Amino acid sequence: MNHASPPWEDEDDLPPVDSYINDRIKPSRTAVATANSTRPGDALHTIQGYIMRQTEKAILIEVWQVNGRDIPCPEQIPNRNMWFPLSQVSTIHTAPPGNADAAMEYDYIRAKEWILKQKDLL
Repeated sequence: MNHASPPWEDEDDLPPVDSYINDRIKPSRTAVATANSTRPGDALHTIQGYIMRQTEKAILIEVWQVNGRDIPCPEQIPNRNMWFPLSQVSTIHTAPPGNADAAMEYDYIRAKEWILKQKDLL
């Protein structure tokens, strides 16, 4: 079977590989805050805070921000510690330990929109 050109030279409309690599090495704030999904209810959102614990089926995070914005005052959300099922989480990132002079960096997870709405975070 002869082809005029090798299959890897076929034209497509995919972004360059560099765009994937750069976001995986050091994700930009917009790349972390937004994500594409296949279904409307599956839109992903970034939850920043401190990961407290993880089990085989869920992760406990102390929530401080959603998509880079502070969550409402404690009177509206009295308990910041929230469990998220791992089946609804696409990414888990733990901030590297810093020194006393470094600014505090949040851990983050990316979870599906419906679970954030259920927890009144959106």
